[in-house]
This record gives sequence, C-alpha cells and structure tokens, in this order.
Amino acid sequence: MGWPFVVIGFLGRLPVAMIVVGVLTMVTAVRGSLAEAGIASAAVGLAAGIGGPLVGAAADRWGQRWVLTVVAIINSAALLAMVVAVNSPVPIGVVMIFSALTGLASPQLAPMARARWIGMLSRHSDATPVHTNSAMAYESTAEEVTFILGPVVVGLLASLISPVAPIIGAVVITLVFVVAFAWHDSAKHAVARSSSDAAPAPLRELLRGRLLVPLAGMLTIGYMFGTILTSLTGFMDSIGLETSTGLVYGAMSVTSAVTSLLAGLLPGRFALRWRWLLAVAVALVASFAFPAVSSIPGAIVVLLFLGLGIGPAMVTIFSIAAAVAPSGRLTTVMTLFGSSIIVGQSLGTATISQLVTAHGYQAGFFGITATVGVLCALAAVNVVLARPGRASRV
Repeated sequence: MGWPFVVIGFLGRLPVAMIVVGVLTMVTAVRGSLAEAGIASAAVGLAAGIGGPLVGAAADRWGQRWVLTVVAIINSAALLAMVVAVNSPVPIGVVMIFSALTGLASPQLAPMARARWIGMLSRHSDATPVHTNSAMAYESTAEEVTFILGPVVVGLLASLISPVAPIIGAVVITLVFVVAFAWHDSAKHAVARSSSDAAPAPLRELLRGRLLVPLAGMLTIGYMFGTILTSLTGFMDSIGLETSTGLVYGAMSVTSAVTSLLAGLLPGRFALRWRWLLAVAVALVASFAFPAVSSIPGAIVVLLFLGLGIGPAMVTIFSIAAAVAPSGRLTTVMTLFGSSIIVGQSLGTATISQLVTAHGYQAGFFGITATVGVLCALAAVNVVLARPGRASRV
C-alpha cells in the first residue's frame, strides 16, 4: 500500500479522537461549565454513532473519494461554527446543533482504510490469511493509539496556545490529511462487490451473541474513556489546570501503545477470549487505585498501569470482531465497532459530567472502577460463548 498510505491514514484519523475531548476542554474553559461541556461533547459522539453507518453506506454506493471529501468539508465547517457559538452568548442548544452536525459528518477513515486493505489483498495472488490478519492488527493498533494520542494533542494545543486551538487543529488535519486519504491511489481497491462474489450474509447475522458481546465490550471501553476524561477534567479543574487534562490522560497512551504492539507477538494458541479476560483483569486491578488519587503524579501512575490492560483489550476485541464477522460484512462490523468507541465515550462524558458536577470528581473515579468491572463481566461472558468446540482461536 506504500508508506504514504500508512502516514496519511494514521494522521487522518486523529481528528475523530480529538473532537470529543477538544469540545469538552473548550466548553469547560470558555463557558466554565463541565455539565454543558459534557452535553456538547456527547452530542458529537452520539451523532457520530448515527452518521458513521450512513457515511459508510454512501461510500459503498458512490465511492470513498467524493463521499469522504464532502464529509470532511461539512465536518470542518461545523467545527468552525461551533467555535463561534461557544465564544458567543448563545444558548447551549445552539452549540449542540453544531456538535451534532460535526458528529453526523464524522469522516469514517478507519473502516474505509480496512476496506482498502481487504480489497487490495483479495485481488493479490500471493496474499494469504496471514497478510489480512496482519493488516487488521495494524489497523486495530493504530485505532487504539490514536484514540489515546488524540487527547494528548488536545492537551498540548490547549495548554500552549488556547482552549480553541485543538478544534482549529482538528479542522486543519481534516482538510489536509482526510482529503489526501480520500484521493490516495489506494481508493481504487475499495470497489463494489462484483456479481461473481458470494452474497453477503443477511443483516440478522449481526445480532448474534458472539458479535454483540464484543461490541458491548468496545462500547464499554469508549464509556471508560469518557469517564476517565470527564473525571480527570473535574480533578484538573479543581486545581485550575483543566486545559492540561489531555496531557495527564496521555500517560495511559505510553503503556497502552507498547502493550498493544506486543499483543501482536502473542502465540496463536493463546486464544483471543483469554487475552481479553486477562487484559481487563489487569486493568481492573489498576482501576481500584483511582478513588485514592489526589495529585497529578498519582493520576499519572494509575493511568500508566491502566494502559497495560486497556491497550491489549482494545486490540483483542477488534481481532475478535474480525474473526466472528459474518461473511461479506467485515466493513460493516468494523464501522460499528469504531463508532461504538465514540458513542461510548460520549455517553460516559454526558453521564459522568453530571455526576462529577453534583458529587465531585471522586465520584467519577469510582465510576471508572465500576466501568472496568462491567468490561470484565463482558469478557467472562465472551469466554462462555466462544467455546473451544466452536472457535478455538477466538
């Protein structure tokens, strides 16, 4: 596919990871209300959950190039309008309208990249399942790294320039790298299924427990991201450093990125269902320390340990999704799983912001432990569903 594809594809997905956190940071700093910030950022994510599949369907019908280009322009315009609204004496409802439009027009670069990989490999005479698995592993790791790196970029721009800078930065990245990705030569691989190909599995196959449980797991990871970000924002706001939230949160990206890449070196006999359970068990142990956090160094240490489990868990769930996806529905499944992170993050931001506003950031820290506990329960259910007799590798 070439290095330009890898570089453009990685940078182009950063805005999706930046926007929810950027809106949370900007509204909190400009309007001084964590509750309003939570509502505005939630509108972005929930709308993205609706718009994601629609954008994917449009790309399947009319091609990725023009769809992705138009979506990038609409998304950028909505972000700029939101900046104006936040800095004007307008009701929060107006801000939410532009937030929702931003989410609806969220560029679905990650699932489109996966579609290009699969299209290219399906036509390559020397391609094997190992190549496909490697491509999906890379995309999963890139997805996980950008969702944690995004808030770091937000923290840097907000701290060094202004709370509005992360949103402007997201606009610039979108117009440069998303559009560049749209017109990259690899777009020719994402073509419609030919009449000679086998028909895709019926949509009802997406409702199987083997798929719904990991989907719920990815949604929960997104909810955990939102819970951590909102709780940390409350904590940092209490000491007057709310614009630096992304920098502290970024500590999780250090260990998470390393362990995500190392997860790809695990032997095939270590089944995915056990990897998920072990990873979230490590995260659960680390999360018990959150309620005791009372300083920035303490928060950083806990986040470092949490990343040890969350990174491999996220990569593993994406791998499970690819393994159990119905025939001909891999792109749909990847879009659902990618969107579920944003939706979960937004739900966590919306609900926990109200909790933190009413009871303080400590209540949010307890919420982190509870959320990781739910993730552990889902991993245990997945172990039961993925019986060795049916799919030993999964």
